[in-house]
Amino acid sequence: MEKPGFKFFKNLSILTLCLACIGTVLFSTVLKAYYLNIFPVTLLFFYVITTLIHSFLLYASKKSAGKFPAYYLLVLMSKMFFLGVFAVIYIIADRSNAVPFLLFFVTMYIAYSSFSIKAIMKHL
Repeated sequence: MEKPGFKFFKNLSILTLCLACIGTVLFSTVLKAYYLNIFPVTLLFFYVITTLIHSFLLYASKKSAGKFPAYYLLVLMSKMFFLGVFAVIYIIADRSNAVPFLLFFVTMYIAYSSFSIKAIMKHL
């Protein structure tokens, strides 16, 4: 039987690969005019952040089940803060491409957050 952390890492890698393939197809055909060089970096950023957060939440769930909700809320707020800072910095640096970046960013946020929440719910 696989460890929960390894299964999550494997499934997250598959999700990231699928999103990269879908993005490659879309940005090389239909959305070619909207491609930005930051997109692969953003995908990697979400991958790393999601992995770190999930690892911390697994550790927190084993440490103290009673304090897990507080840890979860703290991590969720921290994640939203750091992702917001990342988005604001990019938008300030490249205002002309703010809309395509935000659409991509929100799509990635929803995809990775949904995946992360589903994985945590299975673990608990």
